[in-house]
Amino acid sequence: MALAAYSPATYNDLPYLPVAGESFDKKNGYELVATFRELFRKHKVDRVFGLSLLHRHFDLDERERLVEYNGTAVPWDQDIKKFVQPNNWTFKGDIVRPFEFYYNGVEGATKDVVTPDTTKYQAFVESFKELLVQYNAADLFGLCSYPGDDYPGRVEVTQARANINLHPKDVSSQSLVPYSAQKHHR
Repeated sequence: MALAAYSPATYNDLPYLPVAGESFDKKNGYELVATFRELFRKHKVDRVFGLSLLHRHFDLDERERLVEYNGTAVPWDQDIKKFVQPNNWTFKGDIVRPFEFYYNGVEGATKDVVTPDTTKYQAFVESFKELLVQYNAADLFGLCSYPGDDYPGRVEVTQARANINLHPKDVSSQSLVPYSAQKHHR
């Protein structure tokens, strides 16, 4: 398995969130999540990686990448890539591609960065890819970095070219319905 270099085309090729949500529903996504959860637990990576619904919020220009910092993700110029690490990946065959990032605040810091191409996780990744094929879910799911035991979920709200992640308790059931992209849970 090879970890490909980042390309904005990877992000831009993802479906918009409403389309991804429809695909999730059509493929009985909640049942699939339960199946994938068991795989994560079997390989003891349920506190290393998470399951990511593949989607985009807007298009990126050819020099941009989507970078999250303190709950908000916005396009950043690729020239500042030395300050960011990948936290979401998609799989196509034997190629793993990063498509979203987070700001780590330290130039070149890679000490605690975990990526799916790490030898330690090879058996898990192979089994993960097999499930993607078995359930025709390679266009639906990818991997993300584990957000931590205290992760409460989030409600994504896209405004212009910013994706804002709100704590679920801060959103009333109807207050952001027109803007809410999706509710994520562990």
